[in-house]
Amino acid sequence: MAQFAAQLDENGYRLVVRNGYHAEREVLTAAGAVRVTALRVNDKRVVRKLVSGSGFPP
Repeated sequence: MAQFAAQLDENGYRLVVRNGYHAEREVLTAAGAVRVTALRVNDKRVVRKLVSGSGFPP
């Protein structure tokens, strides 16, 4: 997250922000079951490209 802190949009808002955690889940490993949680990230750097007839609003 720190590496993207300097990336801002035209209004001065960060383009990559934390957005809580995903639901906790259990992963089965050779050592046994481990409960894990992953960070949720809102990455606004991705630009949706319009394709003719795609159904996306302009």
